[in-house]
Parts: sequence; structure tokens; C-alpha cells
Amino acid sequence: MQKLLTCLLVLLGGALHLAAQVPATGVLGPFAVGERDVTFTDISLNAPAVDARIWYPGTNPGNNVPVANGQFPVIAFGHGFNLNYLDYQDICGHLASWGYIVLSPDVQNGFSVDHEEYARELAAGLNYLQDEGANAASDFFQRTDTMTGVLGHSMGGGASGLVPSIYPTIDAVSGLASAETNPSAIASLGNYSGPYQVISGADDNTAPENTNQTPMYNAALGEKHWLSIVGGAHCKFTDGPTICDFVSSPGSVSRAIQIYLSKKYCTAFFNYYLKADPDARPFLCGDSVLADVNGSVVSFQTNISCTAVSIAPPVAVGLTIFPNPATEQLTVKGAKALQVYNLRGQQRTVPVRADAVRAQVDVSGLAPGIYLLRTASGQQLFRIAR
Repeated sequence: MQKLLTCLLVLLGGALHLAAQVPATGVLGPFAVGERDVTFTDISLNAPAVDARIWYPGTNPGNNVPVANGQFPVIAFGHGFNLNYLDYQDICGHLASWGYIVLSPDVQNGFSVDHEEYARELAAGLNYLQDEGANAASDFFQRTDTMTGVLGHSMGGGASGLVPSIYPTIDAVSGLASAETNPSAIASLGNYSGPYQVISGADDNTAPENTNQTPMYNAALGEKHWLSIVGGAHCKFTDGPTICDFVSSPGSVSRAIQIYLSKKYCTAFFNYYLKADPDARPFLCGDSVLADVNGSVVSFQTNISCTAVSIAPPVAVGLTIFPNPATEQLTVKGAKALQVYNLRGQQRTVPVRADAVRAQVDVSGLAPGIYLLRTASGQQLFRIAR
């Protein structure tokens, strides 16, 4: 079945004028996908007990299968207005196949909704997964990474923009056709300096780009990426037709292509910012996204620099850094003269004590995130996580 899906997406790539390159993040990742349903309560974030589904890297596909070996970033997913939390299994399962633990809460259903409470419930989902990672009795014990992200569609995308004000340690925020909320996601994003992404449909008449995604993108303070799907509709981020499709413009692109592009670019975004994967960067601002632009499939904006600093290998021979991720101190063996950059190519000043064998780098003044260590003979990515 997986081979059949891969072949189908290869053909789809050809239909998108991309036959020469099948984008890696648009097809399933290396992990089997496990699923399980849970109920959790998070008193610290003032969120009620909620039901949720979790998709995760499994030892094999299926319900309640063991979690695969490794430590995986966690992502909370928020559904759209009057839609179901299980309407996005394709995207959630896809992220799990790439090594993420994804939780979608069954909250804010019907016509009476509270956007701020929604953001609290998404944050509570992240908190729950991190607690499970520290709970020796949990199947997720020592399987959760400290890196966290949030993703949502429409109302859920807008609520995702409110999450940083509630969960300030969030590492990356993405939204699909994000809609303005009350309180304002646009205003909230004006206080957020972490990585931000929005993926939208150019034919969206429910949450139009000019009044929703454009001001959200403009408000975000940090590195940001906006992908507009040519002919994309508001409702075609779900697995299949929903009530949303009966009240919104259908757009001109198929649901399969819209979901394919969404999976491709949100996976690349999270791979880059939650996993420090240098191969993901061209999907955000380099050759891979330009191929889709030239194929008239998408348009995009970004402030991510692809030329200021190259973060690709080579890694210096004999260069060892530890621990990675680091919190306060980073030890570097094999190099004494070194420089540290953030992913925008800005050099960061860090105290360094060096002897003939190693250098001790004080990273306590760096914000959590991904950085590049550059030496005379090579470079290597490292992460600050607290």
C-alpha cells in the first residue's frame, strides 16, 4: 500500500510539472503510524478534561501499538469551526510518519466556541504529552522531545496563533487557512518572535488571505513563511468533503493536490525548526519551493535567508559537540576558534573558554532554538532546549 501511495505521488509530482524532483516531505516518512485515543486534564493551564487522538511513530501501524524508539517533537493540532477533530487524519498521520507525536483534542465543537479557551486546550495537549514523556508508567516515557509545535486549520489555525501567549516555550507555529479570532490572533502574533508559517488557499472566500493570513504573516516578528496554493480553497485541508465545502468556494485545485502541498510544506517547516534538518530549508526559501512557483502551483513570501549562512554539511572531521541539545554549556572538541550563528545568519556573541583539547561555550544567554556552530574546518547544527 505504501509503495502504491508513493507511486501515486510520483505521478502527482509530474502533474505539477515537478517530474524531475519528487519532494521528500510530500511522501510518507520512515515511521509506521500508530494511533490511540486518550483523555487528559491539565489543571495548570486551566483546561478541562478533554478527549483526544494521538498519532505517533509506531513499531508498526495500528491502534495502541508500541511507540517506536527515539525522542520525537510534539505537535498539537486544532480543527476548524464546526468541523471534527478527526477530519485531518491524513495530515496528522503524515507528520507522525516523519517522527512527530501529534495530538488533536475533541474540543470547541458546535456554534458556541471560545477561541482563547481553544488555545489553552491546545497548550494543555502539549503539556500533557511532555508530562507523559516524563512519566515512567506511560508508553510515551522518554519518547517525547522537548521541542513543541502547534498547527491548526481555520479557527484552529487562528487559535494556534494565540498559543504563544499561553505557552511561551512553543518552538514553532503553523496554520492552514488561519482565521482571525477573538481575542485577535493577528494582535497576538505581533508579540511572537518564534518561527511562524501560514499555508493558505488563493481562492479562499471564507477566511480570505487579505483579511486573515496576510495580516497574520505581517504581524509575526520572527522568521516566517507564507505559502499560497494557487486555486486552493478554504475547506480542502480536510480528509474529505465536510459541511464546510457546501458554504465555501470550491477553488480550482483538487483536494488531493491541496493536501499534498500542505503536508509537504508544513512537514518541511517543522523538520527545519523542530529537528534542525538542513535538507528542509530549500522547501521554505530555496530551489524546491521555486520549482513549485515556476510550475504555477504556489506563490510564497518569506524572510528566511538562504544565502546569509549555509547550514548544510560538511561537518568538520573530528569535530564533536555535546550535549546536543544543550541548556547552559556546550562542549566543543576539535576546535578552539569558533563562531555561533542563528538561522537568519546573525552572529551571536557567546563566552568561550578554550584549552588545547576543547572549548567550553556558555550558551545560557541564547534563546531556545537551533543554531549553527562554525569553525575553520566545518560546521554543525546544535539546539538549545530548556
